[in-house]
Amino acid sequence: MQLIGYELSRIIYLTNIRRLPGSAFLPEVAHQVVQRYSFVKSPTLDELQKEGQTFAFGKYQDVQINEFKVFTDGVIVAGMCSTDVLDAFLHDLFGWLQTAHGLEEIRLQEPEKHFESGLLVRAEKDLVPIISPPKRVTDLIQKTISQITDVEFKATTTYLEADPKEVTARRRPNRFTLERKIGLPFSTNAFYSQAPLKSGDHFSLLEGLESLAD
Repeated sequence: MQLIGYELSRIIYLTNIRRLPGSAFLPEVAHQVVQRYSFVKSPTLDELQKEGQTFAFGKYQDVQINEFKVFTDGVIVAGMCSTDVLDAFLHDLFGWLQTAHGLEEIRLQEPEKHFESGLLVRAEKDLVPIISPPKRVTDLIQKTISQITDVEFKATTTYLEADPKEVTARRRPNRFTLERKIGLPFSTNAFYSQAPLKSGDHFSLLEGLESLAD
């Protein structure tokens, strides 16, 4: 299994912050966030008064942060990089906010951190056997389609997700997907996968799936 690259990864961190005593001067905080992380786009004065502020195209550890969103109940950070970088960004951000502006987390509810990683990989084995429906299903589909085309159809995608009724957290985990990379010949064994996991754990899972392939 070879890691080709990262697709968009995200961390959703559900928490609340406050400043004692009083409130932080939001324009000043926003300006310093832009300076510290080199964001190209930042909220306008009008946007700072609304629910949800967006910073875009910044960097941390010389890695691009595509988007950073701030809400009253948490933050979202996204980038085409490892979730380790995004997690380090959040750790640096919250540490700096507390030191520079006296902002601290309010533990009214236990904070939740949700990871979503996107990986591009090249497998040494074809992963189709582990994402295909039973042969009797694919045979029926192929038999029906072959009446109008002589092209063989193969399974390319699998999805797994949690039943909302069984989720106890405030946010349902993202679905797991494994699919062939669109636009590339099947022979390349290039796959795209999303998972509600840290990047390292996600890659280890894909290696485990590859070991199950014939």
